[in-house]
Amino acid sequence: MSFSVTIDQNPYLPEGPQEVHAIVTVESTGSAVQTATAEVVIIDNSGSMSGSCIYAAKQAAKVAVDTIRDGVRFAVVAGHDQA
Repeated sequence: MSFSVTIDQNPYLPEGPQEVHAIVTVESTGSAVQTATAEVVIIDNSGSMSGSCIYAAKQAAKVAVDTIRDGVRFAVVAGHDQA
């Protein structure tokens, strides 16, 4: 089985935005896999995310996890250049 990851963002944002939302798509190919639903919350914890930025990201992650339906598999991943 192999996995691929694609990251997209809005290419039409004005110059100098304060916020960027990325869409990360993970796909798998290979041996048969049961169909399952999963939610993954990804937190940027690079150097630019210090102080109030990382606090806000953690708070948002908590809210996101709280909204996941019971029984849905989920993961929380934090990283900078490595997860």
